[in-house]
This record gives sequence, C-alpha cells and structure tokens, in this order.
Amino acid sequence: MLTKQNIITVMILAVVLASNSQARSFRGEGSDLMMGIGANAIAKSGAVAASSRDIYSMYWNPAGLAEMSQNQVTLSGQLDAQLAGINFAAMAFNNEWLRFGRYQFAIGLSRQTRLHVKASGAYGPDDFESIFLRYALPGLPDDFDGDIESKTRDTRITVALSPTDARWSLGINIGQIHCKTSFCGVFATDPGNYTVASTDARATTVGIGGKYQVSDNLTLGLNIKDIDTRLDVETIVTDQNGTTIERFTTGFPRSITVAALWKHGFDRDITLEYENVSGNYGSSSVDFQIIRGGYELRQDQWSYRAGILIPLVIESDSVQDIKSDLPAPFLLSVGLGWQSNYSSIDFALYPHPLTSYSNSKISLSADLSITYRF
Repeated sequence: MLTKQNIITVMILAVVLASNSQARSFRGEGSDLMMGIGANAIAKSGAVAASSRDIYSMYWNPAGLAEMSQNQVTLSGQLDAQLAGINFAAMAFNNEWLRFGRYQFAIGLSRQTRLHVKASGAYGPDDFESIFLRYALPGLPDDFDGDIESKTRDTRITVALSPTDARWSLGINIGQIHCKTSFCGVFATDPGNYTVASTDARATTVGIGGKYQVSDNLTLGLNIKDIDTRLDVETIVTDQNGTTIERFTTGFPRSITVAALWKHGFDRDITLEYENVSGNYGSSSVDFQIIRGGYELRQDQWSYRAGILIPLVIESDSVQDIKSDLPAPFLLSVGLGWQSNYSSIDFALYPHPLTSYSNSKISLSADLSITYRF
C-alpha cells in the first residue's frame, strides 16, 4: 500500500526525470528591468517623470495624469516577448464631471507585469543568472539545478489633481502586488534532496508624484514609488522529509526619481533624471542608481525620440556588484510615434538590459504601444 511519503517520493522522482531532460535556459521580462513600460517612454530610456502627461503617467509619475487632454485606454507590450506579451493595460478618465471648483481631477486603473522570469538548468554562484535571481528572489541559494518561474503583477488605481490656474500637479497611486514563484530541483547545500517549492507573496504599495512648471520652458518632476512596502510571503516546500509551510513578512525597496524637462521651442523636449532604488529586499539591502536622458522632436503627426540610460551603481550586500558584467557602460534607445486626434501608436527599439547582461552582448528588443483617446 502506498503511503503519503511514498507518493511524495514518486512525484519528486518524476519531476527530477522531467527536469534533467531540459536544456539550460534563462529569460526575464517586465517593467522592473530598468526600461519601464510604454514605447514612448522606453524610446527616451524612461526619462519622462517630468514630461509624461498621458495614461502612462500612472507608472512614471502619477501627477502627469491630471494633464491629460482626453480620456484614454491603452495596451503595450514587448514585441519579442516569450513570457508576457502584454505588459501594461490601462484606462484613465479626465472629464468635466471630475472638475471640482478650480481643481481638475483624473483617475485611472492599470495592470502591469513588474517581473516575469523563467530559468532551467544548473547555475553556479558566479553565473549572472544566479546573481540576478538572488536579486529578484531573496533567499534563493547561490547554486542550484532545476526549474524556476516567478511572476509579479501590479494592479493599481491612480488619482491626480491640478488647479486650472496653477503650474503644479500632484498624484497618488495605490497598488496590489502579487508574486507567485515555483522551483523544482536541487540546491548545492543539499544536492541529494530534491525540492519542490512554491511561494506566494502579496503587498500593498503606495506611490506619490508631483510636477512643477518653473517657467514656460522648464518643468521639474518628482516620483516616489513603493513607499514603506511590505511583502507578506507564504512558502510551501516539499522534499524527501515531507512538506513544510513558512510565513513571514519582508521588505521591498523604495524608488525615488528627480527629473527635469527643458522645452527647446514648441517642438523639442530634452529630459534628464536620476533614479535611486534602495532599501531592504528580503534579508538583503540593495542600492541601484541610474541616470536617464531623453530627446523628442515633433513634426506634424510624427514624433522622433532617442534616449540614454547610464547605470551608476547596482549593488547588494548579498551578491557581487553586477555592474562589472555589463556589456556596455550605457544603453541607447530610439523610437517613433504617430498621433491623430483619437489615437496614437508608439514604437521603441532598445537593448534589453537583462538579456544583454545575460548574453554579455547587446541584445535588441522592441516595444509597441497603442492608445485610444475619447
């Protein structure tokens, strides 16, 4: 008669055989991989916290939502995606019925893929893939052989306001983060014990943003994301010793961006910003510092865009500095946009940061965004 322990052992052995037949592979996608979301913004390397004034402000700076001229719905995705084809879907409203006295309000609802990563095979502690996964999945051992998949989604509501006769706007968003991770394989710390593990993590996140128009040509922006966010985590592990369940709360790093927009005439924008992501993530502290720059030229219905992203610091106290593994000291992006009275289509071509780092060479990706105004 099969006991519960025998059934578990048989299941584990079956998964072992299936896993060993798979080749080593690694893939990661999502907005948390430096480039963010939206082809318009990605073409300018994400340097839009001071210039964004459309539905994508819900991600880059919620204050910009108050500056929309029409209601909007949008879909955006990575054209060469293998894991998450649509990484951002949203709708936002800025109507007369949202005007109260001298204040114009806007409201929006969005869903985005923050991170979707999948890895199969054996990885050592010095492999880039192992280093990245320890950033993304705190607590993962530095040496493992198996299959890992992790999906992190963010659903948020955004509210913004701006006085009709003032130069400033404010915005706030509240989101629900949901992360599901599964692992099947062995760890170097216990290579004879095959492990099947799943993790479910949830958190409520808050972000605030502001914009101030200093002059007709200069606008300043500030965006703070994931303020004092805490992840409630449940991990279920099944191995040859049985099943254990662990529940705990862990930290989540905060992101602060300061930005400036310079309008050169009526048809050209130059943007520059600094982003710092810091705080505790799991049992580790992280420190990411990035400089972004963007340029846009508008001619009739067309917009021509370019950007540069410069990683200054990418550090954690639990793994080595991966900045030394970058295939280039900076990343360049370009893009094209077309807009009519009721719709816009935006395209961006850029080096995908994670794929480029993993391959140790520039690996191009492309994003497409379609927005309808009404």
